[in-house]
Parts: sequence; structure tokens; C-alpha cells
Amino acid sequence: MPPSRPSTHHHHLTNLRTTLTTLVLLHHSSLPYGGAGSTPFYTSAPPFSSPAIVAFNMLNQSFFMGTFFLVSGYLSAGSADAKGKGEFLGPRAKRLGVPVVVGSVLGPGVCGGVRGRVLEGRGWGEVLGVVWEGVRGVRGVRGAVWYCALLGIFDVGLVVVRWRGMGKRKRGGPIKMRSILAGLVATSLASFGLRVWYPVGTKLEVLDLNVGYVPQYVMAYCVGAWAYKTGTTLENLTTSRTRIVLLSVAAALVTIGFGILKHDVDTGAMRVRDVFQLSRGGFSRYALLYAGCNEFTGAWIASLILPLFKKRLNRWWGVGTFDVGRYSYPSFLVHLPVLLYIQCSLDKWIAGGLLKTVVVGSMAIPASWCVGWGLVKGVERAGAKGYV
Repeated sequence: MPPSRPSTHHHHLTNLRTTLTTLVLLHHSSLPYGGAGSTPFYTSAPPFSSPAIVAFNMLNQSFFMGTFFLVSGYLSAGSADAKGKGEFLGPRAKRLGVPVVVGSVLGPGVCGGVRGRVLEGRGWGEVLGVVWEGVRGVRGVRGAVWYCALLGIFDVGLVVVRWRGMGKRKRGGPIKMRSILAGLVATSLASFGLRVWYPVGTKLEVLDLNVGYVPQYVMAYCVGAWAYKTGTTLENLTTSRTRIVLLSVAAALVTIGFGILKHDVDTGAMRVRDVFQLSRGGFSRYALLYAGCNEFTGAWIASLILPLFKKRLNRWWGVGTFDVGRYSYPSFLVHLPVLLYIQCSLDKWIAGGLLKTVVVGSMAIPASWCVGWGLVKGVERAGAKGYV
């Protein structure tokens, strides 16, 4: 039987974050096998060499982290509204700040050690040396905990805005379509503008943050916080008419993009594989189209899945008495070394990138949850409950 929960518990939001965490694991599982990017510790195929994986990565990227920040903004606003500054920020510093520090200091070294031991067959003495070199080389946030660091910054900003007189909660409704369209156009243009100088993949070193997607994260968090303050639930942010318009705009941008690509290829002005690089940034029409398509597609997908989880998936998820949602955050924190161990272990297996992605991801998801469970139990036994 599932553990008892208060009737106000947001099961659908917990389940949504669990699903998004699973997508993060699958996203990182796919990158070394020809996906839209690379990983620092393991590569099996050249980036952008698998069209199917690239399509999955780009579709995933359009909404999964933005939806994370949307939900986080909503829940953080609710928590801040019920507590004072100290009561809100103190636990947030424990739950976000400490994992950022520990993950940044140990993460690169541990991943390097996993690679050295499993892939390169190094002895334990050498592995410890690799881990130590990784610790010594840290100069900022590293690894997946960039999300925790950026969320912590947003939460501090939320408290400052609220402290300066943010309005009381009132009863609200869906966002007007013209406001949504204006916000998405502004976010698209901001993303395009940043990517002129900081193409996708270029990181702000101190936070290990992919700069080109920051406008989406800022907008999503602010919309989530606004939704709580106006009494609008996340599944009611958009109407069915707005969702149709979002899909229509996204489809139009994709159609225009393929039309331009076909013309450029037919005239010999462009090779298909060059489009991926041009879409990453710089002052090009492909970069502009990708910025717009990413924002409108992400908003459309989020507008579909939020009502779906509220109506169909608003219940406790568990296996026996195991609370799956409780351990989604710790599984997120530990997934990179777990995933790397599996990828290195299967390095000699000859198979297509898509099949490897499915197999590795299917193994990494339960493994990360198990390691995350062990992390929580270890931390709690050490008397540090509330840190993960």
C-alpha cells in the first residue's frame, strides 16, 4: 500500500517530475551514440551521426528542462508564500546548495574514475589518482547539478521580488493567447540573440550552463511562479484554442525550415549535415528558425502533458511500498556516474546507436533509482536528513 498522503499533495506534479527525470536519463544515455551533442567522459559515435537520436534529443530539449523550471517556479512560489524568507531559503540551501557543492567537487573525479576503471582497466591506485585530479581541477559548478544551482538562483530572486511586495494570491485563469505568443516570440528572439555569440553547446563555465537555453528557463520559472500567485493551476495555463495555435506555429516553422533546406540543398548551397551546426547559433536563418521552433514546440508539448498528468496520472506512483517519486531527485543527482558505468561496460557490444540508447537507458533508470535510494538512506543514517 502507498504511504498516506495529505489530500492536497500534488501527485500529478510529482509524477511529471519523475517522468522528466526519466527523460533526462534517456537524453544523456543517447548523446554518446550519435546524438545532438557529446559527453566529456564517453563517446561511441560522432555527434549528429544518428538522425533518429538527434530528432529525439531536439524534441526532448524543447520542453523537458523548461517544464522542470515551470513546475519548480510554481512549487517554489507556493512554498515561499507559506513560509518566511529564512524558513524557505534555509531548506532550499540544504536541498540545492549542498548537492551542488558535493556534486561539483566529486562528480568529475568520480566519472573519470569510472571511465578509468571500467573502460581503460586501470588499477585502483590509478583510479584514486584520477578522482583526486578531478577534485583538484574543479573551478565551478560541474555536471547535472547546474540545474540545482540555477534553480537556487531563481529561488533567491523569487524571495527578493516577494519581499519587495509581490501581490497577494488571487483567483486567475488561462493566460491570454496574445500574451503567450508575445512571450514566446520574445524568448525566441532572446535565445537567438544569445546564440549569435554563444552557440548551443557554449557554456557559462562558472555554472556549467548552456547559455543558449537560459531565456526559456527564466521564462518558464517566472510563468510557474506567476501561475501560483494568480491562483492558476499549471494545467489550466492554456486553452485548447491556444494549444492549436502553438502547434500551428511550430508546424509552420518546421515546414518553412524544410523548404529552405530543400532549396539550399538542391542549389548546392548547403549540405544537410551543415544545418545542425548552423542551427546551433550565429547570425543565420537556420539558427533563428531553430530558436522559434524550440520555444513553440516546447510550449505546445508542455501544454499537452500538464492536463494529461492532472487528469490521468494524478495518483501515487510506487512499487510495493517503494515511493518512486520520492527518489526521483536523488536518482537525478547520481545518474551520470551510474550511466557512465553502464555505457563503459557495454562499450565492446556491437550494435546500432538507437538500440544501445534503449538498452543503456532501460538499465540506467532502475539502477539510478536504486543508487539514489541508497544515497538517501546513507545520508539519513548520517544524521543529515533533508539534503536529498
